[in-house]
Amino acid sequence: MHELLGDLVNLSAEALAAAESGHERKVGERKTLLGESHEQTLRLVGALVGETVPDDAQVIWRDTSARTFAATVDGLGKLASLLQIPPEFLWEKIPGVTQQDVDEWKAARATGDSFQQLAEILNRQTTPPPTQ
Repeated sequence: MHELLGDLVNLSAEALAAAESGHERKVGERKTLLGESHEQTLRLVGALVGETVPDDAQVIWRDTSARTFAATVDGLGKLASLLQIPPEFLWEKIPGVTQQDVDEWKAARATGDSFQQLAEILNRQTTPPPTQ
């Protein structure tokens, strides 16, 4: 509400984040409710027109929070390092990244690191064949 009224002035970053937390909770709740209803509508329309809608089809909302890019990347890095979450699972959480970007990155990762491929070739050439 303070965005519309403009009644908050000269606030620190922490105070502004605290003021926005209630708004973000409300937006998050509405995203959950509307997302689920859109998914149900998608399945219903798919059934009506004879199309199969995958069970994993879901509504993905754009992140509009006031966090900085650096804070988001730092948090994702901590998830990967401390909780051992594979980085490719976190790529879609990066603000501004599209599904096409994630697909490209996954394809590039599947081809492997060129240095790793070179090391494997050299190891195969220098390792003697097993005796039979």
